[in-house]
Amino acid sequence: MFKYLDEVVEEIEEENVVQVITDNAPNYVNVGMRLMEKRRRLWWNFCSAHYIDLMLEDVGKLNVHANTLLQARQVVKFIYGHTWVLSLMRTFTKNHELIRPAITRFATAFLTLQSLYKQKQALIAMFFSEKWCSSTWAKKVEGVKTRSVVLFDPNFWPHVAFCIKTIIPLVSVLREIDSKERLVMGYIYKLTDSAKEKIAFNCGGMEKKYGSVWRKIDARWTPQLHRPLHVAGYYLNS
Repeated sequence: MFKYLDEVVEEIEEENVVQVITDNAPNYVNVGMRLMEKRRRLWWNFCSAHYIDLMLEDVGKLNVHANTLLQARQVVKFIYGHTWVLSLMRTFTKNHELIRPAITRFATAFLTLQSLYKQKQALIAMFFSEKWCSSTWAKKVEGVKTRSVVLFDPNFWPHVAFCIKTIIPLVSVLREIDSKERLVMGYIYKLTDSAKEKIAFNCGGMEKKYGSVWRKIDARWTPQLHRPLHVAGYYLNS
């Protein structure tokens, strides 16, 4: 792979190449570093969108986030797994849907939390309704468990709100990077830094609330995105 990329640079001529972008697999990391050692005029970089998604995955492994995401998935899975329950939900949400987590993008898991929170009152009203209470689902184990989470778990909704406040700023960065409206290479540094500041602000500036999230972000950002090329872009766009 190194030989192939090096030959491509040779063909185009090194002075015409600013950077080489690959995916984040370990073999490409190795190739990228070797390429920069040989070709001093160019930079190797990786897929920034993938790295932001990995940040989200890392944050999602924190206890509060992991437990809340698990409960949210169970609620959504139960509702969308049964036609009658889904129809009842749509009645209470006025046909607004919940976002279901996707396998390929971890960001969708947190967007699920956001969509759940937007329909909080509708879901509470649904599980309190006479129509639900008189249904067969109200007596089944799945129904009882889901209703208990939505109505009686004292931590569920506060934790959903906390996860949204600490994660959605990063999701916004991912959306910006994926946008076709402009080239974002020169803005990644600022976008990530601004996202961290927004997370701290959302947590009332209390380090004990946002500190663990920042550390997960920095563990990815410092070695991979906190590079001179990104800093130069940030400086030139300031």
